[in-house]
Amino acid sequence: MNWYDLPYIDKPEIIDNPAYSSDDLEASMLDVAKTNAYFGGTHAIRNQVARVCESVPRDVTLRLLDIGSGTGDIPRAIAAWATAQGRSIEIVAVDNLVSMLLTASRKSLHVPSISFLSADAGRLPFRNEAFHVTTCALAFHHFGHQLGATVLREMDRVSSVGFVVSDLHRDRFTLAAVAAGMLLIRAQPITRHDSRASVFRSFTRRDMAKIVAASGVCGIRVHSHWHIRTLLTKRKHIA
Repeated sequence: MNWYDLPYIDKPEIIDNPAYSSDDLEASMLDVAKTNAYFGGTHAIRNQVARVCESVPRDVTLRLLDIGSGTGDIPRAIAAWATAQGRSIEIVAVDNLVSMLLTASRKSLHVPSISFLSADAGRLPFRNEAFHVTTCALAFHHFGHQLGATVLREMDRVSSVGFVVSDLHRDRFTLAAVAAGMLLIRAQPITRHDSRASVFRSFTRRDMAKIVAASGVCGIRVHSHWHIRTLLTKRKHIA
């Protein structure tokens, strides 16, 4: 192990504990939305979605599924991108926390292209190729190694042109960067706790390669964005 490596530790995150008030959880997830906006997460997902969807004709309405949507900041950003591109889009955002779905729905009232649904990421209630593209931002580490492989198979199954996963990279540099980010945005105590736990629960790029191999899904690229994030992207070749 190198000096900058961190051991994998499945530390519980407060956001997964329904005993906390919905107001506290909402405030924490809004912090997460800020980190996505300020530190490259939103940019990475949006750019990769644009690349994956290049094969979809511009006169076709894009259909996108977002897994682990939280307060819906990523779906809203993608909807805004589509509008700026003059493209029609329909987005289904799923999460397993009803409180998060209610918050996301309330914050997205001005974006009619997004609908929200409670769903199990390991057993998505959609037909094969129901969407053009599927995204998952900062939620993949919640699945762990085994379920993560299952989620990749499900993302591949429901997507006709590809999918994008973005999550933290586990090492000391990322841990320090996340801690600095929490100070800069004056994050809530819950967010400060969960951000540290998230780094320890996240995967190295070597871990991600093993999960990809276990999934059996071919054509997935494992790469980085600003070092602190790992991306899994797949673009399907459409005849």
